[in-house]
Amino acid sequence: MRCEPPTDGTLHARYTDTIPAGQLGRNGDKLVGLWAGTYAAGTSLRQVTVSFAGTQVFDTAALPLGAGNWRVEVIVMRASATTARVTALGGIASTPISVAAPQYATVTASLDFATAEDLVLKGSVSSGGATTDLVVRLATIAWVAAAAG
Repeated sequence: MRCEPPTDGTLHARYTDTIPAGQLGRNGDKLVGLWAGTYAAGTSLRQVTVSFAGTQVFDTAALPLGAGNWRVEVIVMRASATTARVTALGGIASTPISVAAPQYATVTASLDFATAEDLVLKGSVSSGGATTDLVVRLATIAWVAAAAG
């Protein structure tokens, strides 16, 4: 799913990947999501977040006001029938991407791998911004089976 960038200062889904029921059927099964894009120079604050199963697992906070690029990579791994371990790595730069400190989260609230769950990239542009202030240029998600043994 692709949406126009929001310009009202609230976070809206830019890309939603619905994970089919049973996709993460064994402990150790993983999802790898990668999103990258650009943002234009301006006076409006921009922000990018990622959520899994309704829990926010990554937040860039405010992006710089100058033009630049951003990248977010998220790995979701099933740890048990009701728990996912999530790590996220983000980068923001005005030239080549610089790597920020990774973030780690545990998702357990209402988690049920027997039902479909969403992995969602959200974006925000503060009031007065333009739709070109935050653009997704690349978006992909892959399923990785648990290691044998």
